[in-house]
Amino acid sequence: MRTDELSRTVYRNANAATDTGTRTPPRAPVRAMQVLEALANSPMSLGALSVELGMPKTSAMHMLRALEAAAYVRRTAAGFELGMASHRLAARIGSASDFESTARQVLQEVAELTGETALIGTFSQDRNAAVYKLRVVSPHPVRFAPEVGDTRPLYASALGKLLLAYAPGAFVDDYLKRVRMDPITSRTVTSRKQLLQRLKQVRAEGVCVSIDEMAEGGSGLVAPIFDGQGSVELALVLAAPTSRAVAGLERLREVVQHAAERLSALQGFVTDTEHR
Repeated sequence: MRTDELSRTVYRNANAATDTGTRTPPRAPVRAMQVLEALANSPMSLGALSVELGMPKTSAMHMLRALEAAAYVRRTAAGFELGMASHRLAARIGSASDFESTARQVLQEVAELTGETALIGTFSQDRNAAVYKLRVVSPHPVRFAPEVGDTRPLYASALGKLLLAYAPGAFVDDYLKRVRMDPITSRTVTSRKQLLQRLKQVRAEGVCVSIDEMAEGGSGLVAPIFDGQGSVELALVLAAPTSRAVAGLERLREVVQHAAERLSALQGFVTDTEHR
């Protein structure tokens, strides 16, 4: 075998992917991460990226096209930058440790801006109810302040209806087959048809407003906290005496929705418009 043939054979063996685990593993995954790491520092042209990583332009372009197809990279007039999927991944990696502490800060800001109790809620462990998990209490002596750990029926509470509104249809159908929609107050929704109409309204408006439906004299405004996949497992809740909730409804709604959007971003949710 000639020297050049031997060299080519050794090169192929060193870079081929096999099931034996005895040869050098594929470099493509590592190269892909190196491309993303380089672009995380700043957007780059194809030529600059090729020089930075020490790889041929053709190889770099092949890698970029694959990453672009999966939205990890975005093409610009000047070259390439990180795409929506990369931003979402970065947010998800950082969010696990940062979310709770930042969420408490956001709740504190909401409570200060509104003078009302701010909470974050989610599904209970069996997903048959809603439960509060974080809370900052209103400074007013007269206030509506559910406790952390308190559960609420999904059909009757503002938090529960918000979670149902963004849950998969199959989950909602199954829940409605099992639940007894007993009235808790004179304003509690007890009709399945009415509840489905409310859920549709919540999705259209992006917020659930509940006036005296769970407790006489107590009202809630709830907005969804989206995760990186666009699902809703958490929600931001503002709990207030009905008199103050009704009087300041539009302003309270704006504060709640804005705060929920901030928490959604922390969870890795990126809207399409942010990267156009």
